[in-house]
Amino acid sequence: MNRPIVFWLGVVALAVVFLTLSPSHVTAKHSDQLFYEDTVERMQRGEDYYSAMDAALFGVTQAPLTQIRSFRLPTVFIIWRYVGLSWPLAFVVLVGSGYLTMRLTTPIVGLAMAAYLVRLAHPVGGLDYAWVEFWALPLVLAAMLAIRDDRWTAACICAFGAAAIRELAAPLVVSGLIAALIFDRPWKPWALATGTYVGLFAIHAHLAATHIAPSGFEGPLVGTGGSAYLFDMAAPALGVFGFAAVAWAFWRGRFTAEWWLVGPLVIGIPLLGLVMGRSYWGILVFPIAIPLLWADRQRPPTRTRDVIRLPESEIVAPREPVGQGSAT
Repeated sequence: MNRPIVFWLGVVALAVVFLTLSPSHVTAKHSDQLFYEDTVERMQRGEDYYSAMDAALFGVTQAPLTQIRSFRLPTVFIIWRYVGLSWPLAFVVLVGSGYLTMRLTTPIVGLAMAAYLVRLAHPVGGLDYAWVEFWALPLVLAAMLAIRDDRWTAACICAFGAAAIRELAAPLVVSGLIAALIFDRPWKPWALATGTYVGLFAIHAHLAATHIAPSGFEGPLVGTGGSAYLFDMAAPALGVFGFAAVAWAFWRGRFTAEWWLVGPLVIGIPLLGLVMGRSYWGILVFPIAIPLLWADRQRPPTRTRDVIRLPESEIVAPREPVGQGSAT
């Protein structure tokens, strides 16, 4: 039952169920889904991202924006402009996260994760696949897998990509730098990624600021959380059982390289839930915490180019100097 074929058969079953659902089954969409769909459509008609997002948000709120945080990073929107924002594409991305989970754990766990993510993105009567956390998640999992394979530069690229899609993942470039220093791995790519990200985010903030008004409408963020969000932002829709699984995985994988990389997200996002209520942020918690249960508890192996191991049969004991043997 724990063979890759089980995963792929399960994916086929998911596709039959969730890709054949008629759009008429969708009776509600999250506001973010509506904003993002409108933004992409406007970009495809020729508008730049910031103008398109500003107009899309104004179309719903009927008031100008007052905070830069309303503007997501443009990376994934630029991608959507050319490939489209659609449920079939999102399904492929979600299955990709399940596949990476399989690589990090087992086929059964990978299939269960794929089904969980697909259900979150396509609940009964709903359609919420545009949450950018879904689209950043595969890159976070790929970074974990790269570190497990001792490919730290590749991990850095993936972590930077995740942060470029969702600023919530930005701590990865810093925690990856810390992990590289702790485990004596290449740290310069991580330092470069950190500096580059700060510069790019500054540019993003400057461009978004041109669409900010001194007064208008802004949905509250701080003060919307509570104890319930501590659980929901650890494992959306899974309640106390999901929270317990995250807590156990965080403890079980402690001090491994992967733990150092994703620890700030796994512990930080649920704690933010005490003051900020955003359940979908937990998409970047539960799916990356579970693979920590399979994390290697030993220090990552030394690179093979640094050490040459000889079979015991080829190891020769040192000879005693001539004339210094024991008397007979």
